[in-house]
Amino acid sequence: MDGYRSYTLLPAPQALQVAGITPLPLSSKEHLGILNGTAFSAAVSALVVRGARGMGVLGAVSRFLFVLRLHETDLSAPTYRS
Repeated sequence: MDGYRSYTLLPAPQALQVAGITPLPLSSKEHLGILNGTAFSAAVSALVVRGARGMGVLGAVSRFLFVLRLHETDLSAPTYRS
């Protein structure tokens, strides 16, 4: 395994201790505010990215259909000569 390390899954208090990080003391309901705000922002960001991808695909397909129809019209139009 060149360039890869093996990792061990640890409970949060133990992982913080290993990393040398002291836990941030939060009073009641502060942790909910942090989690809810983060989850909401991530969800909105995901919806924006998904919507942008959908609009890109829709634009490409509609452009293809327009050019295809335009091309068919030019090729299949009868020419009238007098």
